[in-house]
Amino acid sequence: MNVRCALLAPLALLGGFAADASCLDSLAAYRAQNEADYLKSKDSPFDKTMRARFAGFSYFDGDAGFCVDASFEPAAKDEKQFNMAAFNGKTIAFRKYGAFRFQLGGAMQALTAYQRMDLPVAQRNWVLIPFQDRTNGKETYGGGRYLDLHFPLSAHTELDFNRAYNPLCAYDSKFTCPVPPPENRLKIAVTAGEKAYAGKH
Repeated sequence: MNVRCALLAPLALLGGFAADASCLDSLAAYRAQNEADYLKSKDSPFDKTMRARFAGFSYFDGDAGFCVDASFEPAAKDEKQFNMAAFNGKTIAFRKYGAFRFQLGGAMQALTAYQRMDLPVAQRNWVLIPFQDRTNGKETYGGGRYLDLHFPLSAHTELDFNRAYNPLCAYDSKFTCPVPPPENRLKIAVTAGEKAYAGKH
């Protein structure tokens, strides 16, 4: 199961390269597995009725231009944890893990990655990259979308925006989902990844 179901679900009720098309090779299988997780997971935001009606998510077409080679700079080892605001007014404990810098939309962009700190240590082997962009509230969910990466992270890491996904609260408001912090609000349109959900909820 992917991070969004396996690790964001406990929040309920509190909860590349630009020219390298190989990043698209496994995209269809990745999306199919995510959709299967939503239908079978006990932590899914979909109730019985939504599962019966589910006809798949909507996506932008895969675009290798949104597989970007990002440089990664780790945060200081003594970086303090903080409470990240969630859409429902609650907060979640995170720490800044580091920053990615990359070219996209004709300019240098930056996104901060965060490690969730209220999980058991063995479950903290990934980082969340919540972000907003100029598609929000139009083609995509108004609150923004997420990327996640598992450790280890190298000095150069591929960020694949074709795998950007909606927070669970896009489907059920009972989930506590982090709001992308100001430093992760891109001033470009990221026309890749998951679109706004068109189903009933």
